Amino acid sequence: MHGGDNKPYIKCIGQLNKMDDRAGMQTPMSKMNCITAISSCIKNEVHDFWAGVEVDQRKLTLDAEQIAMIYEYVTIKADV
Repeated sequence: MHGGDNKPYIKCIGQLNKMDDRAGMQTPMSKMNCITAISSCIKNEVHDFWAGVEVDQRKLTLDAEQIAMIYEYVTIKADV
């Protein structure tokens, strides 16, 4: 990865692991806040990946299918 960390979305995976009921996320609102944090984390990780790469910023877009695949990857790796 360009951003330095060899494991893609590792921060997002860690955030999702916090949703485990044993970690104190038992209310619907705390779970929703966790999902919001994961969304921000994914956005930041994608941005960090492309930081410093010479490419037209208008071409750096993700469609709904690509975003869904990232969420699937994070969920599978988090093993929740």
